[in-house]
Amino acid sequence: MATVAGKAGVPVQRVDCALTTDSLAPTVALWRDPRSRPDAVYAYNDEFGLVLLQALADAGLRVPEDIAVIGTDNHPLGAALRPALTTTYLDPVEGAAAVASTIECLLRGEELPPSLAEIARPRIITRCSA
Repeated sequence: MATVAGKAGVPVQRVDCALTTDSLAPTVALWRDPRSRPDAVYAYNDEFGLVLLQALADAGLRVPEDIAVIGTDNHPLGAALRPALTTTYLDPVEGAAAVASTIECLLRGEELPPSLAEIARPRIITRCSA
C-alpha cells in the first residue's frame, strides 16, 4: 500500500500497536495537533478500526470531521457502532470462483479474461467514518 500511495505522492506512516486503546493513545495524542494529524487512517482490519474510533473519541477527535477511518473485512460491528465504520472487503464467494476460473483458464492454456481482475478488487462500503 505504501508503494502505491508513494507513486501518487501521498505520504504513508505505519503505526504498529496492540489491539487496545492504551496502545493507540500515544499516537492519537500526537494527532490532537492538526499539523501532526493525518487526513485518514486505514486500519489493518475492522477490529483495529473500531478500537481506533474509540481512541480518537477518548482524545476528543471527531470522525470523520477531524480524521477519517477506514477498516478492512466488513465486520458486522462496524455497521452497528457509531460512527459506522467505512470498510473494504473481498467477497469470498466471488474470490473462490475467480480462483477456480483462473486455474481452469491456465490449464487450458487460455489467456485470463480481464473480468477476473475486477472480481479480485476490494469493494468499499462507505459509512459515516470516512
